[in-house]
Amino acid sequence: GDQSVKLGLTDGLVGGAINAALSTALNWPDPTKLLEITSEILLPISLALPFWPVKSAMATGSGSTCPELIFILRSCAKTWVANKEKIKIKTLWNNFKFIVEKVKDVVENNVVHVKTPENTYTATHVFDSRIPADFYKASNTYTTLIQHFKGWVISTKKDSFNDDEFTMMDYRLKDGNQTTFMYVLPFSKTEALVEFTYFTEQLVDETTYDTYIKQYLKEYLKIFEYNIIETETGQIPMSTFPFYKYNTTKVTKIGTAGGWVKSSSGYSFKITQKKVEILIKNLKANQTPSKGLFKSKYKFYDKVFLQVLKDENYKGEWIFQEYYRKNNSATMFRFLDEESNLLEDIKVMLSLFSFSFIKAFFKTL
Repeated sequence: GDQSVKLGLTDGLVGGAINAALSTALNWPDPTKLLEITSEILLPISLALPFWPVKSAMATGSGSTCPELIFILRSCAKTWVANKEKIKIKTLWNNFKFIVEKVKDVVENNVVHVKTPENTYTATHVFDSRIPADFYKASNTYTTLIQHFKGWVISTKKDSFNDDEFTMMDYRLKDGNQTTFMYVLPFSKTEALVEFTYFTEQLVDETTYDTYIKQYLKEYLKIFEYNIIETETGQIPMSTFPFYKYNTTKVTKIGTAGGWVKSSSGYSFKITQKKVEILIKNLKANQTPSKGLFKSKYKFYDKVFLQVLKDENYKGEWIFQEYYRKNNSATMFRFLDEESNLLEDIKVMLSLFSFSFIKAFFKTL
């Protein structure tokens, strides 16, 4: 609902993610200037949201810069720019210093030492978004797929999109017997993100994505004249690798490196907000920040789901089709958000019941 979206923007997002989304939304030329106005822009956005049609804006996204967030921000940011001089908000940015250096090592002793080629910094606790080196070394030990994609933001001269709807997964255009789909997120009637996504073990050449996007625009959207405003690419690991084991009392792994990406779907936006809330709660209570970040039952569900996708990758279309067809939206998103109860878990399992899942179940025991 509107209220949860407003809280998600103001309370749940870390600075890096919102800066990336704002940068894309505003096409801001200077990232350093963007940092100065980020906290100013949050208030008008949160005030504008209750009057903004957000009924489809918070669904799962695969874009690295949170395309659903940009969907909201494009309009709100323009409103803020128009009224900037009327809004005076005191910020705390002067208390922060942003340092851009390459981290060579993080060493734990009585305090944590963060070593760069230029300096060594110390802290009582460090939040580390670097993926552990062991992940790459143990790639054959754990079940791993890659969600990889390329998207174009295009503009058209005439109305070509319904800006009240978006396409989450369109499986009509396929690359062989692999799980591939198209994702379409309109920003207006003449502008949209069109993205081709894979859930596979191997990557493809960048021109492959371009070929499928061109074909989709021509054959399915019937769009023949357009301008490419910007492009984005990304790779998201979907893995049973135990990222959570790299948390300690002094170092907390965050983001992908912390296992915050749901391994069965690449879903992370809402989950990240929830884990940030848990971190803050733990910090206020003087507890280890990573305490209670994960629920074991969902890790097992993800293992089974991912095993099916790896063993029979061509079944991805059937899996997601059954999941969406046989479950109502509330159950689906509660399950994705790891908030479902036992009855809802059983409903989801029954909707996907097949020999493929039985085999995967016993493989993961």
